[in-house]
Amino acid sequence: MPVYIILGNYTQQGIANIKDSPKRREAVKKMVEEAGGRWLAFYYTFG
Repeated sequence: MPVYIILGNYTQQGIANIKDSPKRREAVKKMVEEAGGRWLAFYYTFG
């Protein structure tokens, strides 16, 4: 099974609403799993 790595960046609006990130992450995880995918890990990195 292929494994995909996705790199994303926050927009200015995303930074302003960063406190909502865990909710958005859970929503995306649910969508991936409903589509038949498997969520392996999620990492926030800043720098």
